[in-house]
Amino acid sequence: MSELLGDFNEKYDDIFFENKENNISKIYTARYKSSDKYVSKYVTLKIIDKKKLKLGDYDYLLSQIKREEEITKMCKSKYILELYQKLENKNAIIFEFENYQSDLMEYISKKGALSDNIESFKNIIKNIAEALKIMNKQGIMHRDIKPSNIFLIDEEDLNSVKLGGFDCAIKIKENNNEPIGTIIYSAPEIIKNIKYNEKCDLWSLGVTLFELYHSYTPYGINVDANKIIETIYDPDNFIFRMSGNLCLDILFKKLLQINPKDRMTYKEFIDYVLNDNFMKDDKPYIKKYKDLYNEVKDWISKQPNEDPNLEIHNEDFKFFLILIIVLMYYLPEKNIIILFIMMKIYLT
Repeated sequence: MSELLGDFNEKYDDIFFENKENNISKIYTARYKSSDKYVSKYVTLKIIDKKKLKLGDYDYLLSQIKREEEITKMCKSKYILELYQKLENKNAIIFEFENYQSDLMEYISKKGALSDNIESFKNIIKNIAEALKIMNKQGIMHRDIKPSNIFLIDEEDLNSVKLGGFDCAIKIKENNNEPIGTIIYSAPEIIKNIKYNEKCDLWSLGVTLFELYHSYTPYGINVDANKIIETIYDPDNFIFRMSGNLCLDILFKKLLQINPKDRMTYKEFIDYVLNDNFMKDDKPYIKKYKDLYNEVKDWISKQPNEDPNLEIHNEDFKFFLILIIVLMYYLPEKNIIILFIMMKIYLT
């Protein structure tokens, strides 16, 4: 670590490895040495080992690093993780970002889905919409939106989310067909290796938001690449559990369209979620989106009663049924009714 930083070691008092790494980089939290400019200021360091760069496509990776720097600076906003500076020596390239404590994948892994924290979930959606608004204005597509690229500045404050991870981002153009990103969040057109545009980000966002709400993706639980590809080529397999919130179900429906022509545009998404009545189900709001409302109502009515991706519910039901039969011999009638209510709440 000290070898990679070289003379830059003098800038920091404490450096902590965050146990996050990929093929070429590692993430650290560091604290500046006290000075007039920085007093105990913490930053996040993304350190890229130049030796590891040489193991891959050196020129491509260098261009990707340069692009990440340029795009992150272009998209400066309070909704996007800020890049303070890029440092470089003979051993490493170092990105110095504003410090973050966690990301949304870590958060739901530790604390569970956000379906029970609907107000914070709504604010997360709005913050991401503001970030996409800035990106779209600059003509940028992210190409790797996922929970681990949405960062929490304060791990206890879900309102502190910022979009980051711009290493796959590029300027929007008509002839993109480069396979890139993380397959479970990648749009069907990217997986199919056909031309795509900025709507690929809206698919990735749909998968991301769905996972944050339910703690699993629309593909189900414990899926692999083969299941994803199979689903993309056979949309009838793409069946997922409803959220119970009409505004949210409309959003999932319009983001998760396999044909990008049927998918929401950036403008439609931003207008939809930045509306003051978003996720309130207020009548004026539903009236404004009457066509979407009717389309989703029809879609909901066609969904099967049993979700094939949630087999665990069947086991839960059997357990509760056996428990009720046993307890009927020992509990008063009113307690059995309470148990039935608890079972219904748990299984919905």
